[in-house]
Amino acid sequence: MPTDIEPQLPADVINQLPQEFSNPDFLSTPEAGAAFGALMGGFLVAFIVLAIIIYVYSALVLMTIAKKTNTPNAWFAWVPILNTILMYNIAKAPVWSIVLFFVGAALLFIPYIGIIASLGVSAISIWWLWKIYEVRNRPGWWALFNLIQPVGMVLIGVAAWSDAKPQTTTATPVS
Repeated sequence: MPTDIEPQLPADVINQLPQEFSNPDFLSTPEAGAAFGALMGGFLVAFIVLAIIIYVYSALVLMTIAKKTNTPNAWFAWVPILNTILMYNIAKAPVWSIVLFFVGAALLFIPYIGIIASLGVSAISIWWLWKIYEVRNRPGWWALFNLIQPVGMVLIGVAAWSDAKPQTTTATPVS
C-alpha cells in the first residue's frame, strides 16, 4: 500500500489510457490542437446562443414597454440603432440627449477619447432608463441596477410585464 497521499490509479485503468497521455509532448500533437479547437468552438457556440437569448429578451422587454406606454413604432425594438431611438421616445428625453448619445457612440472608436465617450453614453442610457422606469410607475433609481447584471435585466422585465399603480405620496400634517 502506498504511503504517500496522492491517489493511485489501479494498473488496469492506467493500461487503458491512450499512450498519448503519457507523452510529455502531447500538447503539441495534432490531437491536442483539435481538442482545443473543439473546446473553443463549443465556447463560441455557447456565447452566440447566450447573446441571441439576451437580444431577444431585451427586444421583447423594450417592445412591451413601448406598447404599454403607447409609443409608436414598437417594432423598432428589434432593429439595432432604431431600438436606441425607441428608448429615447419612451423616455421622452430632450432632443440634445439623442444627438449627444450618437456623437458619443461615434467617438467610441477614437483611442483615449473613447473611454470618456463611453462614460457619457452610459450615463445617457441610465438616465433614459430612469425616465422609462418612471413612465412605468417604478422607482427611477432601479436604473442604477443596470450596472449590476443580471439584476438590471430582471428589473426591466418586471417593469415591462407587471402593472404598477401610479406612485402617490401622501403628506402627513405636522401637528
